[in-house]
Amino acid sequence: MLNRARCGAWGPPHFISAEDLTCQAGLSVQQDTALVAFLGIPHAERNGHQYGEGFDNPEEGAAFLAAHPGFYARDAAGTVRLATGSGRLPMAPLFHPGYAHAADPDWSGLSPLSNPTSALSEGVPP
Repeated sequence: MLNRARCGAWGPPHFISAEDLTCQAGLSVQQDTALVAFLGIPHAERNGHQYGEGFDNPEEGAAFLAAHPGFYARDAAGTVRLATGSGRLPMAPLFHPGYAHAADPDWSGLSPLSNPTSALSEGVPP
């Protein structure tokens, strides 16, 4: 938000852009897209979803599709993915309290972060 304010204050030729190389289907891409809209960025590269195969958990995908219709769609194989067919993502399905959050990820399918190894915690380079 600070960089967006700077661009506005400094004027042309300064601008802000957006790209998601790592945002996968679910909360991360929803919240990133909501931020891009909030900042008033009219075009953003949304290609992080291409590196994943949508939701690999059918129940999780169905929950997100039901909570955010139009932002997600089923592909020909039945997998829930971002609805990018028109080249635009609708913002209305993200208008939920909690920063575009209307469905929960399948927390049971996630792994917790691990503690650093002893070599790293002792300052020894890997």
